[in-house]
Amino acid sequence: MRFSHFMVLVPATVVSSLSFFCYGESEVLPSGVYRYERKCDGDRRVEANYATNSGRKINSDAWLKNEDENTAVRRLEQGQSADEDKQKILRMYELLARGGSFSAEMNRIRLVLTITEHENERKAALDLLKEYERLGSESAKLYSALYYLEHIDSYPSLNQIGQLDRLRGAAGCSEVAKIAYAQHAVSILDADIPEWEDAVNMLELQFKQGVVSSGAILGQVLYKHSESSGDKLFALRLILEAANKGEVSALNWLGREIRRDAFVASQAKEFVEAVAIAGNTRLAVDLAHANNAGGAMQSSPEVVVRWFRTAADQGDPQGQFNYALALAAGWGVDKNKVLARNTMEAAAEAGYPPAQEWLVENLMD
Repeated sequence: MRFSHFMVLVPATVVSSLSFFCYGESEVLPSGVYRYERKCDGDRRVEANYATNSGRKINSDAWLKNEDENTAVRRLEQGQSADEDKQKILRMYELLARGGSFSAEMNRIRLVLTITEHENERKAALDLLKEYERLGSESAKLYSALYYLEHIDSYPSLNQIGQLDRLRGAAGCSEVAKIAYAQHAVSILDADIPEWEDAVNMLELQFKQGVVSSGAILGQVLYKHSESSGDKLFALRLILEAANKGEVSALNWLGREIRRDAFVASQAKEFVEAVAIAGNTRLAVDLAHANNAGGAMQSSPEVVVRWFRTAADQGDPQGQFNYALALAAGWGVDKNKVLARNTMEAAAEAGYPPAQEWLVENLMD
């Protein structure tokens, strides 16, 4: 399969100063998912009724003018918010929703579904989406379909194609829905049907328009279906460009693949190393495993330990744990039991279970 009909990109360059937050998998949706879209007539009607029934009519976008709140929401969208920050944002949405803002109500529901651990809260949020969708809200349909797609294994009576069709139905008046549909369709649909090709083309267009997460997914899909090294290189450049712009899913993909895929290791090594040195401890740990026995970049113990130490020096508990083990055994580094214990204690204090278990087992050493 040749991909010459897609846009031509130059290889991603390594920027001089990088600051990425990638301790968890990113959501499929791009930045802006927590921003409600008021474009459909149904949403306008529901929004007007919601404000009237709340006893007030307010500018539903006025709260976005507050810079502190804007910053908080951006951090939330980018996966940079701590749990306590998410709770603060949730309380902000609740206050605005009570004041008559339907946009805040939609954002509140989406955030509840993202962070709650209580089944009754989850059910209440889903029931509200169902009611708003019944009243005509396309945004409610979007958020509901997305939730079920992301948790389809928990709902055996539902199927992916049905939820994908709901997303497509909401895409007529929502850019977020279009993006979500394309990003899910390429992983759900068979690659030999026209709808899959249409979704791929949608991802290409979205990436051209600045949706970085669509570029990352496009690259991953094309890489999976590549039949030649040229196709692989083309797809990998898309992923590198998205990663160079800070897209978490692209960075995480590079970390996973550099451990096991020799082609990715050979082509992305310089970029991944630069990002790891700049502060991405997750990639530093990935590089250590990639250089270890069985990895795609098999090297010496000294190289493996160097990357574990890079992560450890930046406070990563997994890096600290592995670096401490190397110090305790004298593997790839001079044996130093005192430093090994201190480093292991740092990992344990950070809440890393293997480090805590190691300290208990080696209490008398």
